[in-house]
Amino acid sequence: VYVQDKIYEYADKIWDLLENNNGFVFIAGRADNMPNDVMEQFKKIASSKGVDGERYFASLESKGRVQFETWN
Repeated sequence: VYVQDKIYEYADKIWDLLENNNGFVFIAGRADNMPNDVMEQFKKIASSKGVDGERYFASLESKGRVQFETWN
């Protein structure tokens, strides 16, 4: 099971936390494809709610609400 699968499974709860409860996203792990794959899943959630996922998460990132800690 990949984290992306769990993000999809809990999409409505995640959206509620981000949109209505000032939630944050913390992505930690290997710096290969994982960070991009995870962010793509988050963007799909936003898109499914009628929001431009790229813009939405760029805005959250500029506000410090999306953080990455990755390594090789």
